Formats: sequence, structure tokens, C-alpha cells
Amino acid sequence: MSGGCPAGQAWKHAALAGIAVLAALAVWCLTGPAQARPHDKDGDGLRDRYERRKSHTNPRRADTDGDRLRDRYELRRSHTNPRRRDTDRDGLGDRYELRRSHTNPRRRDTDRDGLSDRYELRRSHTNPRKRDTDGDGVSDGVEVRRGTDPLRKPGTRRQVVPPGQPGTPRAPAASAFPTAATTGVPDGWAPSATTSGNLTVTTDGAVVQGQLVTGSILVRAQNVTIRNSRVYGQIYNQVANQGYNGLLVEDTEIGADSGT
Repeated sequence: MSGGCPAGQAWKHAALAGIAVLAALAVWCLTGPAQARPHDKDGDGLRDRYERRKSHTNPRRADTDGDRLRDRYELRRSHTNPRRRDTDRDGLGDRYELRRSHTNPRRRDTDRDGLSDRYELRRSHTNPRKRDTDGDGVSDGVEVRRGTDPLRKPGTRRQVVPPGQPGTPRAPAASAFPTAATTGVPDGWAPSATTSGNLTVTTDGAVVQGQLVTGSILVRAQNVTIRNSRVYGQIYNQVANQGYNGLLVEDTEIGADSGT
């Protein structure tokens, strides 16, 4: 009988159909939940309810702050703020600190030398992960404030030309540390501006130059430079528990003797 048994053909087709259904079901079981995830719309591994109630992240966006680090990664691994691109607000993004500079994205000053990570990377070119870059026993922050070179051992006075201003820097001191002859305002100095009372600086990267301040200078910003000035009072860059890093003081006389 040609063509075979009709009943046998039917059973054969039914078996093939059953295999196809089982295969489709297996694929759905493996991939379906990962695609659907009814309780995790953005697929970041955090349930929508958790994002709304606990982490306060966007349940429809896997990377709420757009820093190219997923919310779950920031919460569970890097422990950075998934709602802020720059957790420690040092001017360096969380991803940059984790992947490029290898600094602590939760601490403005990774090595705690008194200089912010951004200042060390962009201005002093010191190692933001090493408190004393040149290993001379003096921290980078202290050397920057003294005017010695934090990249060279033993330290020598840095020659600095103010940004945007022509001129030749002062010659370095003969000794390793500044002396009265090589610091402070030069002979015949006259202020370009006078502030009666205290002067408060609130702009990051500000330069106070040629000023006579009869009170104190209150620094409330990062990476402030005070240069070629006289201050009858003191210079403060900390309020309660809040410190402002990157303060650089050059050729400036501080204290009551400055006014006598």
C-alpha cells in the first residue's frame, strides 16, 4: 500500500508538533522572564518597588544618573550614588575615578593630603593616591602650600607664572625651604584693592591677588589661590566639619605684623 499508513503519518506529525512546542517552551523559559521582567522594567536587577521606595532611582532607566554605571552596580559594588554622576563632587565623574584615575569616587581627597583629586590630576600633577608623591617625607599638600616642588626630592621652591599674565617667575631660594627674603610681598608693594574686614571667597578656582585685607580671608570654595597679598587676620578654609581643599598661598604675609 503506497504512501504508508495514514494513522502512522498522523502520529508522526503530532510527535513533531509536540517536539516543536516543547522546544519553544524551553526557549521561553530561558529567555522570556529576562525580557519581560514585569517587576523590573529597566532590567537593571533592581525591582521597581525597591527603586521607588528605597533607592529612589528611576525604575524605567537602568542608569539613573547617566554616568554609564548601572544603578545596581553603584548600589551593590561601587557604593556610589546612583542619582549623582559625581558622588564626592570633586569634579571627576564616578566612572572616571573607578576606571581611569583609580581614585576613591566617594572621597574628594583620596590620599588625604589636603589636595582634591581633581587638583592633583589637573594642576599639581601629583599622585592622588599617594600622600607624598616624591617620597621626601613632606605631604603634597604641605609642599604646595610652602611653594616647594611635590614632584622633586628634596623640595625646591616652585617657579610660578600666574595664569594669563606675562613675566618672569622669581628665582628659587638657595635653601630647600623659603626664607623671609624669598617670601611675602616684595619691597615697595602696594595693594591693587583693599577689603576692610573679612573677605569671603565662594568661587571654585578663584585667585585673590594684590589684596590688602584688614580682617581674615574665609575660603568657602575649592582650589583657591591667594597670591601677593597682605592679610592682617588669618586664612581659614574649614567650617565645622566641612573643609575646602586645594588652597594655595603664595608670596602673602599673614597676621597682625603685616599691618604694622
